[in-house]
Amino acid sequence: MLEYRKAIGKLLWHSHFKCTTWPKANFIAAMSLLTEEICSECKDIHALHALHVVTCAVIVDEKPCGRELFVENSKELFYCPVGHHTRII
Repeated sequence: MLEYRKAIGKLLWHSHFKCTTWPKANFIAAMSLLTEEICSECKDIHALHALHVVTCAVIVDEKPCGRELFVENSKELFYCPVGHHTRII
């Protein structure tokens, strides 16, 4: 089940543990939200998973890189640990 977290004193809720600002201490947790604002990075991560695009498809040595993609600064670009980046439209 999805857990939402919000750092105490902050406005945005987070919904994915791989978010760079996922609260790990001093947070409020909830199992559902009604009208609260969700972090855009969390939305992007969930969109990746919904599209089933979670690994890097950049071709290296005639094979896909295959490393896990992550969001950086919510610029609609997804990166792998090696530094390849892609935009999903």
